[in-house]
Amino acid sequence: MIKKKKIAATLGFTLAVASSSTYAALTSGTLLTIDPGQTACVSPASSSSSCITSVTSGSYFGFDLNADGRVTRGEQIAMSPGYDGGLLIGQIQPDPGSIRIPEVEGAGIDQPWVFFGMTGWHETTSPVTDLTGSGTVRQLDFSGWGININGVFWDMGNGGTATISCSSSACADGDSYTLDYSATVPVGEPIGFGGVFYQLHLEGRISAVPVPAAIWLFGSGLIGLAGVVRARKKQEN
Repeated sequence: MIKKKKIAATLGFTLAVASSSTYAALTSGTLLTIDPGQTACVSPASSSSSCITSVTSGSYFGFDLNADGRVTRGEQIAMSPGYDGGLLIGQIQPDPGSIRIPEVEGAGIDQPWVFFGMTGWHETTSPVTDLTGSGTVRQLDFSGWGININGVFWDMGNGGTATISCSSSACADGDSYTLDYSATVPVGEPIGFGGVFYQLHLEGRISAVPVPAAIWLFGSGLIGLAGVVRARKKQEN
């Protein structure tokens, strides 16, 4: 009886720990899904026969092409989730070109987009991690953030941090979020955009990863062991 109680207690503790770690906020493997950017034709401020295509909701990034210190309508590029479904906390999401065709199957973080006739997508060279650990508004390490455009990597990390705002202080599974980050294009990149202001805005939901299969296998093993002990007990009686 004592052994059975110990096994049951161990199993309960193991699964409880697994469950709590699964839904912990912004831990490694947590996915920040990306709500696709929605665009519309918006009338310009001045009288004109044409309109400006602008992102009206959802996720986007852009460059300050007119050098007014901000990314405004007409300078924004809508984003959609890529092969991985969005941004994975604590995991590097590099150029997927070596294992599949990004332009067809999608890059890891976001779907490929076109900028001045060039194809690009976002990727990371080091994990994005939660630097704050608690609260509704937190800082994320974005030092490895970058853009792959026409096969050339632009380091947009610059040692910077992004701000994420969650719908609850837990930043837990199912919460909605918004993320904002800004940087400048590195000087010396080959197409002449060095020093241009860059802005990123993501919207979506926080999705915790499932309990690792190994945990469930361990739990199943404990359940099986409990059955063996029970069978032996019956034979002894």
